[in-house]
Amino acid sequence: MLATLCNNDDNVFHAQYADFLRQIEHGQIGEIVLTGYQDKGFFIIGKIKSPDVEIQCILVNQRSDIRFIKCPDNAHALLYNMGVTEFEIDIAAWNMDSAFNPHKVSHESRQRKKRREDALRHRPIYLDKYRYAYNDIQIDERITMLVECAVQHGWIEDGKEISKKRFFTWFDKRELPDNKKVPAWAMKAATLLATDQCVYPRNDLEMSTFACLWFSIYGPFESFEDAKKSLPSDFIPSVKLSGISPEWIETVFNDEILHARHVDRKN
Repeated sequence: MLATLCNNDDNVFHAQYADFLRQIEHGQIGEIVLTGYQDKGFFIIGKIKSPDVEIQCILVNQRSDIRFIKCPDNAHALLYNMGVTEFEIDIAAWNMDSAFNPHKVSHESRQRKKRREDALRHRPIYLDKYRYAYNDIQIDERITMLVECAVQHGWIEDGKEISKKRFFTWFDKRELPDNKKVPAWAMKAATLLATDQCVYPRNDLEMSTFACLWFSIYGPFESFEDAKKSLPSDFIPSVKLSGISPEWIETVFNDEILHARHVDRKN
């Protein structure tokens, strides 16, 4: 059935919520079926009462795409709110194993939060990677490069002076609870400069911190594919050689993408 619906069959009318509700209130739709489809969730379809032709009516969203409701309880509630108390349920094509599971969603949310907190806490790792990448350069020059990179990207104002003592303090005291002792601009500049030298993450934790910093530099990204396009061409093959799986790379970037969307929704 769904293939027919997606092909905009002439006998299927696509109705947004207001139109669908109006037809229900006027008694123009009957034989309503709540239909499960794979892991997408449930959609609502009924028959328009017409003596001349059989036309189905399906609930769609504002983009005129089929409106799927992940949670069965929410799908039921939507129908009840429209005044529909009698309807059939079709779960023949529903993939129950991949369907909405609030406990699974909660667990995944907690895991995602923990991964991101670990990444934020360990961002100063990139100062070590920066020092390694430019170990043959004098300390004064390393500090100058870091500042110039930050100025170039607009993270700090020109003319900022960083003493050697302060530079080394970032290494010595970065594990203290107040991670602000290492400024964000320094960590982002260190990430860019280390990456310029092809000094990439070597383990899962470093990959998490890299995704967090890279997202703050070049993000926000709408999808993992967008994030991948921003990476150096040899990045993924190189980190895979260090034992970092493609699945983990995608996971930690998606953590940042989902966090950014959450922040946008709250704002």
